[in-house]
Amino acid sequence: MADDEELRQELADAAAAIGALARDEDTFRAAVDAFRAADRDSFQRLLAELEIAGRCRLVCEWIRSKECVLLCLELAGPPSGPDVPDLRRFAETVVRITGDEELVERLAGAVADRDPGRFRQLLDELEASPLAHLLCRWVCTVRTRLLCRVVCGPVVAAVVPLEDELAAAGRAIGTLLADRAAFAEVEKAVLAGRCDPVRAALARANLIDDCHLVCEWLCSWRCLRICLFIAERFPLERADLGEAFAFARATARLADDAEALIRLTAALEAEDPDAFADTVTKLELDRFAIQLCHWVCSLRCELLCRCVCPPVLQPWFTQVGHFDIYADIDPGTGLTNKGLNLAGLSHHGGPDFAFTGCP
Repeated sequence: MADDEELRQELADAAAAIGALARDEDTFRAAVDAFRAADRDSFQRLLAELEIAGRCRLVCEWIRSKECVLLCLELAGPPSGPDVPDLRRFAETVVRITGDEELVERLAGAVADRDPGRFRQLLDELEASPLAHLLCRWVCTVRTRLLCRVVCGPVVAAVVPLEDELAAAGRAIGTLLADRAAFAEVEKAVLAGRCDPVRAALARANLIDDCHLVCEWLCSWRCLRICLFIAERFPLERADLGEAFAFARATARLADDAEALIRLTAALEAEDPDAFADTVTKLELDRFAIQLCHWVCSLRCELLCRCVCPPVLQPWFTQVGHFDIYADIDPGTGLTNKGLNLAGLSHHGGPDFAFTGCP
């Protein structure tokens, strides 16, 4: 799984930023409203005023984690127990829905519109009610990622249609589902939080280009499975924005409590309900147990997906002047490795000139 120290630092940084956001309830609510509306200008302005704009991603990760707890309790009701359907059944249902244009649009619309009636009706029709929380968590995870991309992005951008993103993910999941060996290996490795086997199996299934879509789907299953199990003994309160604000205030207390973060991350890593309960109770966070678990787990899985799906950097420039970057410029020094004399111009670039000054 992700490096423990890196995870704890991200949690501490996020807690400090959320603490700043939660100093005033009106400001907190305004930020959540801006996030839900994909209002980039308002969201970034609020964070800038609080001097936490540099932690936009971490703030958005916290909000989206909490948002999905709120939304899925609203759409799917309280979980019936700690058992979560197996990954293959989840995959088959996702592929079935996303492969049908009407079904995927109905699913996306019900979640985006926060409509419990439409959501439950669709699942009843598909005889998929036992997967209600899994489907909701996955769709919400995808949707909130798209919102975070807009509100924290460096440039103004439109929100990608949710049904299009779900359909793309469904095609990738279908490819994985068809490869029994790769599917079994991925399931085993993601449960253990092991990066390299997941990446290798996805590569063999030719899913590198869609790696993050698959990893995100795996994380939605993994975190629901873990959190329903280790937080089962804690009651679920009625969730609304007032409760979310109280959780934000509670989260802030973790910013300077390294010992608590060590205990929390260790309990999740071990999937130990007793250790988790002991830590949560000592921190007086019983009423926020499920939210706390999902927030920590989502950041853990985000770090896992960064490892599984490292970014592929594409060069913006392949040529500078008359020099080919890959042939005429030494990658070790950045200097030209030959001279050119074009149109009678001597000293046209070296050798040993590039980016070091004028001839």
